[in-house]
Amino acid sequence: MGALLSCARLRRNRPQHNGTSDIMLQTLRNSVGSFVIKILFGLLVLSFAVWGIGDTFFFGGASNTVAEVGGREISVRELDGAFRNEMQRLRRYNIDEEQARQLGLLDQVLERMISSTVYDEAARRMGLVVSEPMIQQRIRSQFGQDITAAQLQNILHSNGLTEKQFVAQLRTEIKRNDYLGALTDGTQAPQILIDRLYSWRGEKRSASTITVPVDPASPVAEPTAEQIEAFYKAHPADYTAPEYRALTYVFLDINAAAKTVKVPDEKLREIYQQRLPQLAVPEKRTVLQMLVPDRATAEKAIDRVRKGEDFLAVAKEVAGQDESGTRLGTVTKAELPAEVAGAVFGLAQDAVSDPVEGPFGLQIIKVTSIQPAKTPSFEEVHGELAQDAAREQALDDVLALTTRIEEALGTGAKLDDAARELGLEARKIAAVDSEGQDAGEKPVAGMPAAPFLKVAFETAEGQDSLLTETDDNGFFVLHVDSVRQPAVKPLDTVRGDVVDDWKSDQRWQAAREKSSKIVERLNNGAKLADIAKEMNLYLGDSGAFTREGEGAPANMPSSLIADIFAAPAIGRAALADGVGGVNVAQLAAVTPAEPGGDKQAVDSLKKSVGFGIANDIAGQLVEALRDRYGVTVNKPAIRANFYRDAGES
Repeated sequence: MGALLSCARLRRNRPQHNGTSDIMLQTLRNSVGSFVIKILFGLLVLSFAVWGIGDTFFFGGASNTVAEVGGREISVRELDGAFRNEMQRLRRYNIDEEQARQLGLLDQVLERMISSTVYDEAARRMGLVVSEPMIQQRIRSQFGQDITAAQLQNILHSNGLTEKQFVAQLRTEIKRNDYLGALTDGTQAPQILIDRLYSWRGEKRSASTITVPVDPASPVAEPTAEQIEAFYKAHPADYTAPEYRALTYVFLDINAAAKTVKVPDEKLREIYQQRLPQLAVPEKRTVLQMLVPDRATAEKAIDRVRKGEDFLAVAKEVAGQDESGTRLGTVTKAELPAEVAGAVFGLAQDAVSDPVEGPFGLQIIKVTSIQPAKTPSFEEVHGELAQDAAREQALDDVLALTTRIEEALGTGAKLDDAARELGLEARKIAAVDSEGQDAGEKPVAGMPAAPFLKVAFETAEGQDSLLTETDDNGFFVLHVDSVRQPAVKPLDTVRGDVVDDWKSDQRWQAAREKSSKIVERLNNGAKLADIAKEMNLYLGDSGAFTREGEGAPANMPSSLIADIFAAPAIGRAALADGVGGVNVAQLAAVTPAEPGGDKQAVDSLKKSVGFGIANDIAGQLVEALRDRYGVTVNKPAIRANFYRDAGES
């Protein structure tokens, strides 16, 4: 196979670009086949549940095989590698492996591997063959016609692949793509469908609007006992207390611990000496600069400035620089290019330099002010040093305590006992919900920072949490003493709230009834402008908007937008609850979309619909192939190898 990578057509010299070695094999995979093939294999997650029934059965026990497709095995190692590749891609979203498994990522990865293997098996049984010239052609199409064998070997090495592995993977994927491409390549949506879909999506409508207000202070008769009870029973979710948890926890607060630490001055002086390079403030200079085209121009400009002319004025006349380009600002020597740093820091204040050859050409420099270097005395930074040293010592002390807590809990000690043994305070919370409020709906004071509540509601009743660091660098461990499940509050405890809610509902009902009568009048030919004037309400104009709400007022409910687009004719009206009242809208105008006027959008829609059709075809194909070849999933092996750390049984 070495001859494959050494063939004359790959041997021609080609300059190696920076970053070539970083190209992943996936780049090559994504380049192979048609647009549809690339999307299908790069993004498509076919809708078959790994744990479903039908073609899925379970092995008798754990093994090194997680699935079989028509006699072809998918190993634990292969699934693990694919899963870790996905985790690498998701690293920027700060998702760990346990969260990924809970979100179903492992199932999706295995499902993609099964679908790919189904296609591979179909291609094998069809007898598809990939020749070496085909592989050479794909390599050159991806990496360039002039790529050398050495360059390709470097790419493979940087990605942990041997030539044999690379060629085998490439050969398999070309077969797979060719098999599926025979069915999906050239898939197109009918033009009449595209035109109608474009017209449907692109149509715009506008409406006249009013809001029938709901006055929260308007008088409403007191409800009867029967009405109160009926409303209470009809809205149980509104009067349901959330889940509450009783907690015991130990919190190690580094900030609080630091306040108790006293660092001797001898130690602080040692720290002072160690930190002198960081504490020293370097000299700074405020600089003006002028860029000139040649030395003759530079000498004339320097002469004028040294004779008293304003540097900014000369720079504008000679170099065409405005003030922002002339003022370099206040800088340290390290912040300047090496070519000009010496000249700048060799000038006296208000002095003008000779021409200096800088990175952008000849420069003239003037220093307008100098801030001398300064090294603060020990006394000046004593407070800062003491605070930092105390915090570092507190951190060491807290970390030592965390180790001792973990060791105590590891022996089976209760959290209260472990805290008492170590001289720590075990704090109690009688009841807290997931929002941090107590049973009286008031914030629980003094709780550790996040993720304290998250951990509290993820830990099982009667269990200890893991020792966890907070967002403000503290540490806590908690025990869930008890869990009170959500329950509807007794009517007597929420009667006042029920009465207020009932009255509010009555006010909204009245506004809806009034709005319904307005809509009826509008649908019988009335004009919203006349009704707005009659009721002294503001008449609004929505402007043109689409079905998706693009262009609609921000406060227009989505249900009202849908109703306006469902209106059969101009003048028809609809209503929907809005902010502070009921919105009434009357269709004012319809602007059809013309497919012929936006070729780019139509072509994009056609490609999208064509992809959807190809996607459907691929989905039906893989389902049929799974039925034909048979797919078995080894659930015990997956649990044993991938859910052990997650604690799943």
